[in-house]
Amino acid sequence: MLEVQTSNHTLSKDESEDASRVDLVLKGVHPGTFQPVLIVCVTTLFPLSTTTEDVEKAVKRAQLWEKAVGPEFLVMALVAGFGTEPLGLQFAKEQRIICCDLNSSSSKNVELVGLD
Repeated sequence: MLEVQTSNHTLSKDESEDASRVDLVLKGVHPGTFQPVLIVCVTTLFPLSTTTEDVEKAVKRAQLWEKAVGPEFLVMALVAGFGTEPLGLQFAKEQRIICCDLNSSSSKNVELVGLD
């Protein structure tokens, strides 16, 4: 369970449990602003493709991480699956979520819609 408490940034038990259901958290630095970044990753089960529901989960969990860590980090969401349903991809673009197709190792299958 995610147990982050800093000043006014606390999560309820339910929020903490939900935030802990991410598959991977990557820490880095934004290449343009040099701000610390957390990328909160949600993946689908093999061999399922990414759906709108997966994108919604990624958005919600990234928002919880953002609430937990406060303004110190830029928190971004990434959703990955074995293919992406057209509605899921469109919704990911609208929500500015990084979307990755795990069917291929080619970088052209990664929609970097949230990095600007």
